[in-house]
Amino acid sequence: MKPNKPGTRSGSNDQFQWDLFDPEVYGDTNYKKMLAPDCTILGRGVSWFSQVALRRYSVGKGQFSHGIDVGPGSNLYPTLSMLGYCRKITLLEYGTANVEYLRKEIKHLNDSWKPFWDVISPFVGNRDFEWARRTLAERAEVVQGNIFTDLPVGEFQIGTMHFVAESLTADPREVRYGVRNFTRSLVPGSPFAMANMEGSRGYYVGNVWFPAAPVSARNVEWMLDLLAAWQSVERVPKDGTSVHLDAEGKPVDDYKGYLVSTGLSY
Repeated sequence: MKPNKPGTRSGSNDQFQWDLFDPEVYGDTNYKKMLAPDCTILGRGVSWFSQVALRRYSVGKGQFSHGIDVGPGSNLYPTLSMLGYCRKITLLEYGTANVEYLRKEIKHLNDSWKPFWDVISPFVGNRDFEWARRTLAERAEVVQGNIFTDLPVGEFQIGTMHFVAESLTADPREVRYGVRNFTRSLVPGSPFAMANMEGSRGYYVGNVWFPAAPVSARNVEWMLDLLAAWQSVERVPKDGTSVHLDAEGKPVDDYKGYLVSTGLSY
């Protein structure tokens, strides 16, 4: 497959050492405790998947056969949001440390994910956390790959991509390529949920800085107008201290909030 990538320029994805991304540090900062914005984002996504699944079941179709979570890093809640609707889930991740972290988590999901599962559980028959832990180990597979070169076209029936396209580059063109490749990996008419940091220009993980390209709700709506058969984009406020830290571990108020998008692929 030809790379779906516009080429190297200042601030592009391939100028950064993604194997230095520390998933333990990032996970402790962002997901050790469920924050109110994540609760909202997760709720919007799983509610949307539930609506589409119910329509699917009403016409005699069963579970989605194969889902995709693009670039999860150390964030398991997008994958968990698909777990009750999907027979198999692929997690496509680039960084080596992130891949190792995800494989370890999938084998035995940490108790810290229980509050996230508590948001999802009412939508999937009130399955308990032990069911989620067991089913994740059975259905999920981590594949090391690149969003620009390794996503197939038209393979998956449900998908998530949270805080990825805008947080892997400073180049707005690469953001658009990332969103395009994600939506294009889905079978036409497939449900997806996507989340973005609004207005971010970069972030530290420990003392290592990584790039971001600032996006707005209008930017995301414009991209999805071209890539989705139906879409909804909602702004979610920060609701407290910034999750972005400087190299010394102090909060930095350098983004505006969050965006959560749901829709159906073309």
